[in-house]
Amino acid sequence: LTPLIHSPPHPPVSLHVEEGAGPTRGVYLDVWLDCVINGVRDAVICWHQDAVVRGVAVARADELPEQALGIGHDEMDHKARQVIKWLQEHCSRDGGSYWLYKGEHDDKLMLYDMSELPARVPSEFAVTVAIVCLRLAPTVSGPALTTSH
Repeated sequence: LTPLIHSPPHPPVSLHVEEGAGPTRGVYLDVWLDCVINGVRDAVICWHQDAVVRGVAVARADELPEQALGIGHDEMDHKARQVIKWLQEHCSRDGGSYWLYKGEHDDKLMLYDMSELPARVPSEFAVTVAIVCLRLAPTVSGPALTTSH
């Protein structure tokens, strides 16, 4: 979940804390998507190395695609609509759970139907798939699911 800072009468701001020397293209796109999903106009991105703050950037959500990809908000909106249309065409199972994946250096998106995962998940996806399964477990098992330590 993305933390939102909100103090009326000021509009909400999306807060992102990242590790590294500065925001990457991927961070800018993640922040943009979070802002779009949450209906937030502005974002604050703070980056650190070894718990030492290295910088803070404040940006309007509609400027983030330009900073990440060098494209305007309208073009990014068009590309996002294409992805949503593609997802609507391919996520056809009612109540289905899907995993959308794009590798860091890949140009294409991969969509996995979580009910059709192979018995053995490739090692590079094992941790991510395990986290997704843990998050989905309560919705599949219902309230009877309990956790013991």
